Amino acid sequence: MKWLINIPGRAKNNMLTAEVIYASYQIEQIHVFGEGFSVLLQNNRPLLVAIELDRPLTWKHIQGELKEPAMLAALVTELEKHLEKPKACQADISHMYSQVKQTA
Repeated sequence: MKWLINIPGRAKNNMLTAEVIYASYQIEQIHVFGEGFSVLLQNNRPLLVAIELDRPLTWKHIQGELKEPAMLAALVTELEKHLEKPKACQADISHMYSQVKQTA
């Protein structure tokens, strides 16, 4: 899954492409890249959704170089906006996991 994100910068806005390159039941890794820029970030969203915890995502910077420290915060904010699921989808997921819990 690929999508575009816009990160406001000092001199210009940066249009970057984000792509989920790995997803398991615990983590997902997202590759964010653009002109002269490439970074790999990891979060624990699948785990939090699976066990129905309402906690903020934990992000790790795995690979790549960030020249500005504020860039990571801006990236995380934009990625979380895109990764939020509509409430209808969350209800479907919750229903699926409640069936699994009942049978376990």
